[in-house]
Amino acid sequence: MGRREAREAAMTLLYCIDYHKEGMQYQIESFFEEENIVNLHDNDKKYILEIANGVSEKLNDIDPIIEKNSRGWAFNRIPGIDVAVLRLSIFEMFFREDIPSNVSINEAVDLAKKYGHDESGAFVNGILGNIYREGIKDGTLKDDR
Repeated sequence: MGRREAREAAMTLLYCIDYHKEGMQYQIESFFEEENIVNLHDNDKKYILEIANGVSEKLNDIDPIIEKNSRGWAFNRIPGIDVAVLRLSIFEMFFREDIPSNVSINEAVDLAKKYGHDESGAFVNGILGNIYREGIKDGTLKDDR
């Protein structure tokens, strides 16, 4: 499994955690038991768990960023898949030094196009583009283009 597939699995796990509301640890255990994740290496599992745990720990930082940048959309009206994709990407952009922001944004747009509705790719791209520009302006993100 490569990073792209691990990121896709992490997004799926984030969606499951948010959707099912049965407790994060239960969702993580169920995810790894029930999903037929092929060729899961230790590094892939580590990344997936770091994303799930990191997003959970930083949720009170991440969700307001989404809310602020989703002009015209109430947070509770954003489709769950789009929220999972946005949370993953924002966590990578702000809290993972090993992943360039532009890579995270491109991967997020691809995930949104693959799993979201017809406008999800453009919606996610718009929000993440705004966040990136603001982060560069205020110094919270580095320009890694």
